[in-house]
Amino acid sequence: TTGACAWWVSGENQKALLPKPHVADAETPADWSVISKSHCTADPGPFGLEDLLDDASEVPKVLSRASVELLAAGEESAVAGDAFHDLTVDAVGLLTNSATGGWRKDLSLLSERWSEQTTTGLPLFQLEAGLHTRSAIPSRGNVYPESSMLYPWATYRGPVNTIPIYRHGPVATWQNLIHYMTHYKRVSMDQGRRVTSRVNSYAIDLPATAYGFMHEVRVLPLIARIQWVMSHSAVEIPNTDGLLEPRLLLTPVLTMWNPYNVELAAPSRLGFVIPKALPVALRYSINGQRNHKYHSVMSALNNQPSLGGGSLRFSIDRPFTLMPGETRLFSPASTASRPDGQSIPLQVGYRSSGGHYFRVKDDNGSPLRLPRTARIKADAKFDSYYNDRSVGVGIYLDMIVSGRRHLVYRMVYKPEVANEIYKPLDRLAEATLGQCVNSPQPFLSTIFGARTASNTHLASKGFVQSSPLVNYTAMGGKDIAESTIRRHYGGTSHPVNSPFDYSFIRHAPGGDSQLPNASDATGRGYIVTGFNKAEGLSRCVLAELPLRPLASLGELQHWDLRYENPIPPYAINLIGNSDASPLLPSGAVYNSPEAAITNNLQYDDSYCANHLLFDDWFLSSIAPSPDHFGNSGRNLEQTYRDFLEGEEPLANRAYRPIADDRAKGRQGKAEAVFNEQIAPVESWRTVASRLEVEGMFNVNSTSVKAWRALLGHARRHRVPYIRDGVGRW
Repeated sequence: TTGACAWWVSGENQKALLPKPHVADAETPADWSVISKSHCTADPGPFGLEDLLDDASEVPKVLSRASVELLAAGEESAVAGDAFHDLTVDAVGLLTNSATGGWRKDLSLLSERWSEQTTTGLPLFQLEAGLHTRSAIPSRGNVYPESSMLYPWATYRGPVNTIPIYRHGPVATWQNLIHYMTHYKRVSMDQGRRVTSRVNSYAIDLPATAYGFMHEVRVLPLIARIQWVMSHSAVEIPNTDGLLEPRLLLTPVLTMWNPYNVELAAPSRLGFVIPKALPVALRYSINGQRNHKYHSVMSALNNQPSLGGGSLRFSIDRPFTLMPGETRLFSPASTASRPDGQSIPLQVGYRSSGGHYFRVKDDNGSPLRLPRTARIKADAKFDSYYNDRSVGVGIYLDMIVSGRRHLVYRMVYKPEVANEIYKPLDRLAEATLGQCVNSPQPFLSTIFGARTASNTHLASKGFVQSSPLVNYTAMGGKDIAESTIRRHYGGTSHPVNSPFDYSFIRHAPGGDSQLPNASDATGRGYIVTGFNKAEGLSRCVLAELPLRPLASLGELQHWDLRYENPIPPYAINLIGNSDASPLLPSGAVYNSPEAAITNNLQYDDSYCANHLLFDDWFLSSIAPSPDHFGNSGRNLEQTYRDFLEGEEPLANRAYRPIADDRAKGRQGKAEAVFNEQIAPVESWRTVASRLEVEGMFNVNSTSVKAWRALLGHARRHRVPYIRDGVGRW
């Protein structure tokens, strides 16, 4: 027999770097946040070096793998031998573009010097060595320049005079990204460490504010859910010897939500308008005698005659503040009901007797007059449809700020789809009219809201396909009907792809635990995991706004990349993540029918965004260094000079200056290096050549120990958290 012997030595970047745990001198939540996002130090546990978590002062003296054994005295360890393929004492990398060559570009310096850049011809993506795409920066005088979106090939929809919401492309713009990254400059912090942010929102249809709508990050409380509680009610008819008029009472219960990690003060007045029919239609039975017809609650194209007109209006007229992630539940301020044509003021808390009333009718559309002993019940179906460019069943809900529409929630399905997924309910809770005079008797709730904030009617994949930041969608045929789209996209006909859900609850006679309930102390509602206190969350931070300069590309996952794209998949947290959407082929980032169009709206956005950013860009964290959260502290130049002089590392501690710059810093020449290397307007294109990366790790590593150490990097890290209290945090 013959044989052979072979061996393989892995590169140092396949191994975990000898851990050098850092303990911040200042113990503040801001410091914890920086460390948790940028200080990826390997866990020493897998190498028998547990003591380094308490004292890492000897690590700089270690010059070879053999001398690591000195750190493990008294421990069961064979680091020098057994960990040869797992641990290294020296792993330094460079910030090169491994896909197309050259140096990576720095988003930190670009975002801080954005206003100084040329407005056209910016080389923001490298196609091959020396060849870049050329991008433009929007302005208030030129809101829609070509090549200003993150995707360099993408174009805006529609002609220039189209309202802003109908012009949005597949993804947001570079200007929007920069506005997100610099959000820390627009927050404030009080002495109690409460971080607040201003509301930032613009009308969807106002050309004068199109720049803000398209290119600034929207920060606004959202509608998490609206629940309509339907109750039997009755009033006495004058001069009829005690006869009663049976009515439907429709009580709106609105849950507002601040999904952000900052405190938000809502606009002083919010209006809510539903100008199209709700899906529900009712067929009444009186004393066991059932009507032949279903009546739509609001005026619809079918299920006629309807019980009411074509519009519902509500308002929150008092200012309110939401803590990070907090919800607040609102219902009619008055316990007296109003006709459906009138607006209803809402206040915090749940009151069951107020709302809009609708007269119960017979098959001919005539109101009824009945004795107190008459028994009333209803059957329900959910197929009342309206025309919004295309005919469909759904919800048409506008949120009004300062008299203009700022959020426009649209969920519409074709009638045949609605009939398939929303099955009728019969024999709902019954009551006598006498019971209903002073105490409305609930029998049904219908609920519309963000799928991730509701008890979902249809299963979904959570935030991967159902971002609660979405409001406008072009589903159920609207993609074909809308003039700036005019094509059918995959997934727009199936409700599972909607970011919203419409569901319904059959209430037991006299009510049950599924009726809205709020915290007595705070007026909060409950979302995500359930509707009530026993199951739901009263607060949930979903989206993180930057409170300090970013230090890693991974922090961009909270940027709303798709923003006002009305076509599915409606995903969030796209950057740094990946999900193979069934709406796209497994081997492509778009569907073949859309290959030739530049205003295509459906891509594998995680793949595209990661491709555009992770090979070509990095964040140096050469930026202002605030003392806490916000913008107060060292400026950009001082941050860099302290880094060069060895006084203070950058927020991303993996970066260190090249030897030449480090030597000049020690010689007191840091200012000269700054003026030469950082001060130029295009330094974001070259600064990568002045940095080295300590501990760069190759994701193709096959070392189990190295991966265990890297994935355990957060041991004993302190992380900032929100301490909740009644009316404070």
